[in-house]
Amino acid sequence: MAAMANQSSAYDLRSAAGWFRLIALAEAASWIGLLIGMYFKYLGSPQTEIGVKVFGPIHGGVFVAFLVAAVVVGLSHRWTAVTWLLALLGSIVPLGSVIFLIWADRTGRIRASTAAAGVAQPGRTVPETT
Repeated sequence: MAAMANQSSAYDLRSAAGWFRLIALAEAASWIGLLIGMYFKYLGSPQTEIGVKVFGPIHGGVFVAFLVAAVVVGLSHRWTAVTWLLALLGSIVPLGSVIFLIWADRTGRIRASTAAAGVAQPGRTVPETT
């Protein structure tokens, strides 16, 4: 049960780290779509550009979002120059964002918030939602 709570707090969209994780996964998925589109544009049968026309702009937008999210999380977690460089490389290499995310999680470069907002903690009140 605790592992599931840690997993859900890791992707809590009320934190910059949660958004960064989600964007990193979207960046990898858009890379896959773009690579499939490039296959059909240059090698596939029939050759078509539709995949590149669809996934190119999507990947471009998610790529920029990944960089912005990396800046926000990097500043808040006080990343070193090496971590910044690895995040940049992770945004360029296909599926590198997920590889960077796994490494950053395992090495403590990205911490989930200690508790999700709105979860009862000793000594703190829970905001009412009605």
